[in-house]
Amino acid sequence: MSRRVPEMAIVVGVLFASGWLAFVLLVEGDRLLREPAGILPVVLVAAALCYPFAAWAVYFDDDPAGTFPPEPVAVVGGLLALVPVVAGALGGRALFGLFAGTAVALPPAGYALKYGDSLPPARASLAGGTVVGVGVVTVGLLVEQPYLAAPVALAAFLGGVAVHDRAGAPLLSATLVFGGTALVAAALVGASVSLGHSPSVTLATALTVGFGGAVGARFLSKPSRW
Repeated sequence: MSRRVPEMAIVVGVLFASGWLAFVLLVEGDRLLREPAGILPVVLVAAALCYPFAAWAVYFDDDPAGTFPPEPVAVVGGLLALVPVVAGALGGRALFGLFAGTAVALPPAGYALKYGDSLPPARASLAGGTVVGVGVVTVGLLVEQPYLAAPVALAAFLGGVAVHDRAGAPLLSATLVFGGTALVAAALVGASVSLGHSPSVTLATALTVGFGGAVGARFLSKPSRW
């Protein structure tokens, strides 16, 4: 009796990604040793090659948690994400490294949150995600790279929100969330203006904070269905 084997899609995706990485390392290995940040776009392409196949496998698997254990998947994703983070730090492009690391870690983390049974502490995750998100937005503002900072900050904050929501933790007041959002946005906009940054940098920072606060208020103040 035949059955579908969606896990083979993972194999195909890994082969594509590893083949791409091997080719680049073979051709550009010497340059990448001198310029570690050069690996960052290569990693993003590898993720783009692998993750669609992984999503296909999870979608069509009757029991994805049994085929791909969520916690080990999240751990492997986190370890792989360290490669672009470290490369970015060594190559003087730390924010780009964080962006690439987020792109690598986010799908496995989302999978573990959806299908896993073990969740980190809800309130601690929310607090940590908020601190990291605000910190990354602030760094992006200071170095005038809000467009790289925005997805990293939103992933950190909304990841904490998702854990809080998934765990069914006590709800928070939407007024409290919007009030905190307004305070953070006002502080960052004031800092941007005082530093003489361009209006586009100020606007991008404010929109990032506002979007995160709006989405966070929705899921922190009302129960949702998982």
